[in-house]
Amino acid sequence: MCKIVLILSLMIVGPALPSEAEQAASNAMEEHIEKVVNELPPDSLLRRQLIQGARGTGVRYPWMDELREKNIKRAVVCVDITFDKQGRPKQMSVSSTHYFPQYEGDGEVLESERSAAIRGSNLEKQLEDLALKEAAHGLWLDVPRPKPFVGDAKIEFLDDEWLAVPPLFYGVSNPASNPHTC
Repeated sequence: MCKIVLILSLMIVGPALPSEAEQAASNAMEEHIEKVVNELPPDSLLRRQLIQGARGTGVRYPWMDELREKNIKRAVVCVDITFDKQGRPKQMSVSSTHYFPQYEGDGEVLESERSAAIRGSNLEKQLEDLALKEAAHGLWLDVPRPKPFVGDAKIEFLDDEWLAVPPLFYGVSNPASNPHTC
């Protein structure tokens, strides 16, 4: 009787060890993450997050392939948001989109031919549409103002499904801010 209970318990819990295929995929992903970590500067926030175990979802989207084809590692979409007095988004619009050849830093892709090709493609529209959907679900770091006000959000997209994307935080718009950082 004890053997039957033990076998049934193991069947309910499931296998404790991953299959060989799962382990091989996990090892390949970790090798890839290690390669990315080694390419990032020592003071990189992304590097620190990856070393501490942060990972992306592992879900690959077609726009990621388009970013890679265009040698873009990171896209940032800046969204202007009108908030109600409780700090909830009411109206949103894309103010700008920036493309970068690295995961961190401000070395934006500025070559006119490349920028025109990116802006003329469906990629920018896809990213902007996704950004508007995500912008509705950000977090506040400070207390929202007591009356309706204008704020913003910076939504980042990476070309790699295994890299963690920073959480979306709302901010109060600052007209004097750098246009490359929203």
